[in-house]
Amino acid sequence: MAVAAFLHHQIKFTDIAKVNDYVLNAFASTSVDTLDQIIELDIKSRQLATQKIKQLHNIKRAN
Repeated sequence: MAVAAFLHHQIKFTDIAKVNDYVLNAFASTSVDTLDQIIELDIKSRQLATQKIKQLHNIKRAN
């Protein structure tokens, strides 16, 4: 998601790592045991990444 946002000029190249780090840290202590849990975590991770991308995009536009 972060790379796609960069390719669509929504965030800076250096923001890719910020988005990934933000999402990974948010779910670092989460354990999953089933496919349903993996799918749920994927959905939540994508939602969180989208929020961070929007935040960074707004900062980029303001500068």
